[in-house]
Amino acid sequence: MGSLLAWQYYRSVETAMLSAAGQAVQQLGKVLIERSRSLIEPPTNVLRVLSYSPIMQDRTQQQRLERLPQLVESLRANSVVSAAFIGYPTGEFFMVRKLVDPQLQTRFSAPAGAQFMVRSTSLAPDDSTVREWRFYDADTYLLEIREHPDSTFGPGLRPWFELEWQPPDVMRL
Repeated sequence: MGSLLAWQYYRSVETAMLSAAGQAVQQLGKVLIERSRSLIEPPTNVLRVLSYSPIMQDRTQQQRLERLPQLVESLRANSVVSAAFIGYPTGEFFMVRKLVDPQLQTRFSAPAGAQFMVRSTSLAPDDSTVREWRFYDADTYLLEIREHPDSTFGPGLRPWFELEWQPPDVMRL
């Protein structure tokens, strides 16, 4: 009789532990889904807002620079977003990057106080290509401009950019 009671106790404890483990796994799954959303949704929201911004149609560097406060504010509002990159079919691009990480500041030899960097390629009025790095402080005050004529960085190097500008009847295999 004692061994039967011990067996029943063992089985009830085993069932309770399996049930608790199952509930813990379900709860962990819910937490992981929620955390994943919290990482994915901010960049998606920035992208949605930018897709309606006039910067998408801006033709000159000056027009794009006028949108800098909007882009900086989007970066400030989203801790998981480190940069906003806009590519144009002409090969031009405009990228704003946070420089809050000391490693990035070192990598780009940023001037003291730099919090944001604009990296761009644009066409000058004479159709020459102008490649620049611009550094800004936290208040978007321009600290320094550097020309980078030998830079090959651009939107055409990005697979997502190529896909975006392909005619809809082109199929990629």
